[in-house]
Parts: sequence; C-alpha cells; structure tokens
Amino acid sequence: MAYANSLPPIVLQICRGFNVCCLFITALFCLDVLLLPRIVHQERILEIEETYATFRNIHYNRVTKPLENVVLITDNFRIPFRATAFMHLEQADSVQITSSPLLKIIERGTIKVPSLEKPLTQEAGMFGTLMFIPITFALISLLGVIMWNNKEQLLNATVMNVIMLLIVLVMLNYF
Repeated sequence: MAYANSLPPIVLQICRGFNVCCLFITALFCLDVLLLPRIVHQERILEIEETYATFRNIHYNRVTKPLENVVLITDNFRIPFRATAFMHLEQADSVQITSSPLLKIIERGTIKVPSLEKPLTQEAGMFGTLMFIPITFALISLLGVIMWNNKEQLLNATVMNVIMLLIVLVMLNYF
C-alpha cells in the first residue's frame, strides 16, 4: 500500500468523511434496534407469495415442490417466514407486526386466524442470525474513524465500509 502516500489530500478527506458517515449510520442503526421502543400494528394481508422449485428427478420427470419460505405482502411490508410455521395461511386476513421505528425492520410477526394465534418463524434476519453484519459494519466504521491519520488503514477501512454498506442496504431491502 505504498500508493497511499501518493494520494492527493482531497481523496483522504473523502475517505475520512465517508468513514464518519458510516459511523453515523451504524449509530442510527444501533439507536433504532437497541434503544427505541418497538412499534406494534396490524397490517392487512394483500397477497401470499409462495416459491416453488421445478427440477428433473432421477427418472427425468419434472417435479415441482414448494420451498420452505413464504412472503406475506401487506399494506406496508413484505414479511418473509418459514412455511412450516403455519398451516392455515389462507384463512388469515391480517398480521400483527412488531418493527423498529426508524428503519422499519421487522422483528416479529404474528398471524391470527379464528382458531388460534401463531407467531411466524423467521430463520434469518437483522434481529436473528444475521446480527453479526451490522456489528461488523460498526466495528469497521469505528476503526476507520480511529485510524484518521494512518493513510493505509484509512483506505482499507473505506473499502470495507463500502462493501459492508452495500450488504446492509441489500439486507434492509433499500438497494
């Protein structure tokens, strides 16, 4: 990384500003996910989107099987969950959604039918198994701000922040 010393000062200022913006984004995310109270509201189910896989089996016959993920499309949200979580999905008309107030990240969904009330199971999400991604993004952006004067580490942190920002935006369905 000997080229870091040959970069013009404006590039380094842009990298520093980008790292500060990424740290602000992670602080906003942490505020939204960890500190602010959740919003609970009812959403009307507009459509149920199921995914199927079609393939040829060993006898070269076409086989179509439903996959385990289903997406409920409501007035404001798309709620993915495992299809094994609920049996009588066509009888439901609304879902109760618990989401974060700023970024509208869905933490939990509960579906109600006349006979029972059942929570929807989400395998991966920002509140579940994929929580390491925002934590990594926060640590890298913090490292980029701490390494303000080290040009090589500043550039490394900027590149990693660009990658992590794209991953977080894809996960939040903003990109």
